[in-house]
Amino acid sequence: MGILITLSIAIDFLGWLKDRKRKAHVSARLNVLLVEDDSIDVEALARSLRQQPAASLSLIVVNDGQAALDLLRQHYERLYPYIILLDLGLPGMDGTTFLRELRCDALLRDSVIFVLTVSLDEADITDVYQLGVAGYIPKRTVGIDMQALTTFLIAYATAVQFPHKLS
Repeated sequence: MGILITLSIAIDFLGWLKDRKRKAHVSARLNVLLVEDDSIDVEALARSLRQQPAASLSLIVVNDGQAALDLLRQHYERLYPYIILLDLGLPGMDGTTFLRELRCDALLRDSVIFVLTVSLDEADITDVYQLGVAGYIPKRTVGIDMQALTTFLIAYATAVQFPHKLS
């Protein structure tokens, strides 16, 4: 019975989302900072987003944690509002180190971050939740074409209200 309720809620939500898209265009654009070194995953997400022309999402890609921090620090005003999709297994500054650095930065510490990774290691999951991530998304759950992730991002961008500016 619980499965049927969950399924009907998911169907109701998808119906609501389609109806909402027809009734109102999301006026604000949401930047998605993808911190990912795997070019296949980058291209899959970019392709999936291109197939959703009505989505108010801009994809920005960097391939390591230090580059992401530098970009956010230098261009915060231009990027906000944004969310971060973070791989953990990055060259140079890895995802967990990036999270620690970001949470110590007064300007960036409130950033919304979803981990998107192949790791199913319980220690990784625990560590990043303790560092305040909004969610942990195993890559295997979003599909090779990233369509499930795109659907999630569109729903998130449609449903969430960001403050005018974080400080």
